[in-house]
Amino acid sequence: GKLACRLLQSKWQKSVQDFTVVRNAIEHKSIPAIQQLQHRAFLLHWGLFLQFSASSEVVQLDIFGDRYYLNAMENSAPWMLRYYAVSVILFNRRKNMAIEDLRKEIRHLKYSFQDCFTNFMQELYDAFDYTKAQMSLKDCVSAMENDFFLCAFADKFKQQARLLLCEVYCQLNRTVSLAALAEKLELTEDEAERWVV
Repeated sequence: GKLACRLLQSKWQKSVQDFTVVRNAIEHKSIPAIQQLQHRAFLLHWGLFLQFSASSEVVQLDIFGDRYYLNAMENSAPWMLRYYAVSVILFNRRKNMAIEDLRKEIRHLKYSFQDCFTNFMQELYDAFDYTKAQMSLKDCVSAMENDFFLCAFADKFKQQARLLLCEVYCQLNRTVSLAALAEKLELTEDEAERWVV
């Protein structure tokens, strides 16, 4: 209750403290495993308020990478994979390792959940299909504009996703023409040159 009240009051730093207290209580109290799984799934949902708050540059949770919470996501809330993907693209500082973990989860949960965010990652990293990845990116930006948690991050997400597209494209191609890169990023050549610089 305290965590919910502080989230509603936008007291982000105190909410993080309460979040940590609740998380520790879930992990260290002797409760049945099914209840623990349910509590973790609820905490994942509450964590969205912190992860994607106005102060998310200051407050960053690494809850999605925790194996117990991945288990809760797999068994109780596969739709949280969307937020895991966005979180990795937007905030993760250890991006290469996090992307690899995310790709494993996407492949593992493909049977129960797919959306434009997971499709973007699969098309970019598994199929190397830049055209489909670009179409998924458009769908992602459109979906973000209608998502309560993600709507404030649509521009930043588009920028970071384009950066991923550029990185993967440049890693796989020995030489890269600016015109081809501009086409992949859906920019003019002048915009692409400025963007790359």
